[in-house]
Order: sequence, then C-alpha cells, then structure tokens
Amino acid sequence: MLGARGKCVWIAYCAYVPILKTWQLRKIVDKHTCCKEFNNRLINAKWLSGRIEKIIRENPTVKAMHIREKELRKWNVSISCAMSFRARSMAANKIDGSFIEQYKRIYDYAHELRRSNPGSIIKIKVEDHDGSKIFQRLYVCLKACKDNFVSCRSTIGLDGCCASCTFVSDQQKVCCQL
Repeated sequence: MLGARGKCVWIAYCAYVPILKTWQLRKIVDKHTCCKEFNNRLINAKWLSGRIEKIIRENPTVKAMHIREKELRKWNVSISCAMSFRARSMAANKIDGSFIEQYKRIYDYAHELRRSNPGSIIKIKVEDHDGSKIFQRLYVCLKACKDNFVSCRSTIGLDGCCASCTFVSDQQKVCCQL
C-alpha cells in the first residue's frame, strides 16, 4: 500500500529462517508501475545529523545547501533547507560537545603521562572564568626526550652563555649577551 497508493505491482516477500538466524527472499516481482518519490517522512534532522557528522568533522564550514544536494544524490531523498540546517547545527554541537568533554579530561591525560613516563614534566595552564576552567596551554617534556637532549648538548654546542640562542652548532658557536 505504499507506492502509488497500492497500485504498484512490485513486491518482495521475505521470511525468517530460525535455524540459520537470517532472512530469505521468497518471492519478488520486480516491476514498477509507480514513479520515484523523493519525500520520505522517516528522515528527520536527528537521523541526518548522525549521517553527516563525518562531513562536518572534515569541513566545519560546509553549507546547509551542500548537505541538501549531497543527500539528494546519495539517498534520492529531498530534504528541506531548514532540516539540513538543523541537522548541520546538531552535528556541529555534538562534535563541539565531544571536544569540550575531551578538554575536561586534560588532567586525566596529564596524570596518565606522569604515570607512564616517570620523571617527565607536565604543566597545564587553565584560566578560571565564572567558576569554570578554560584550557590555555599544555607543556610536556618527556623524560626520555630530556635525557637524550642533555646527551646531545655537546654536539649542538649549547653551553651556559648560549642559553638564549637557537640553532647553534659547533661550527657557528656564538655567545649571546644575556
């Protein structure tokens, strides 16, 4: 009763096979006497936002009209501009929410680094804003990197008077005025 108000002869009859735990196609009449319908009431903004989340992650500035055109090509379904806009904003909110949740766990990340790399230096700078903390920066100096850099000091040519110079080699050893 769906296509062409029950006048289309197309039919697919499937039956469940409990022994195999699968469905089996028993009968199909693959003749259509109806035309395609582009309006599907089962598609809503929430469903669409889940489908376009990857697109939004890759390109956060994608336009709602581009989403609308892509869905028309992919699923042969016409969606309204308002629905594509709502779906885009829902997907963007979900992505931003996941980023906010990840920043809330920045201290867990620092503790895991300290646990797995004893002797490492991890400093987190946050700013208190209206009772909530806003992440500013993260400094990480792993113990292994720090130890290897100290052993390379003679090769690079750093000593006490060149602490403020950058990219100084043995051939270009220049002492800077501190």
